[in-house]
Amino acid sequence: MLHKINYKATLDYLSLTIQTLRTGIQLDIDPDLFLDKSLEDLLFIDSILSRLLHQLRDNPYLYRRIEYLTQLGKTKEEFIQLITEVMNRGTFLNEPLNPYLPTLQSCLSGQTDELTTLRMILKDTKTQFLPEVKEVMSPLEYQFLLELEEPKEGDTPSKNS
Repeated sequence: MLHKINYKATLDYLSLTIQTLRTGIQLDIDPDLFLDKSLEDLLFIDSILSRLLHQLRDNPYLYRRIEYLTQLGKTKEEFIQLITEVMNRGTFLNEPLNPYLPTLQSCLSGQTDELTTLRMILKDTKTQFLPEVKEVMSPLEYQFLLELEEPKEGDTPSKNS
């Protein structure tokens, strides 16, 4: 079933979710209450970002595709920073997340690889649509350049300085 995806709103929502998680991990809250939800959110964001990349990659004729790819790249960068913070910083999740570190490392690795792919897609797409510059001269310009005016007797070349 075909349905319209609002990429901008989807990416805005994911970005807000990432910001909320970033704020949440800085708080000193009970990991027993928030570990499952935080982990689910991280895995959900990972999944959706990958899915959006595949959709945008596979649809080269989508209107505003470059804009969406650019926004997706920024959102992926935010997510990579968040996962890095969760794994490396002293947060309330550090100890309880130890069993999930390989999963988070896999997410981080996958998102980093996808970000590289996305940048290549953007580079290829932007260079593909650059206009080819051609030196074009109109027939009047050719005529002007090819006409030789011979000076008339008694005329001296004028100096325009």
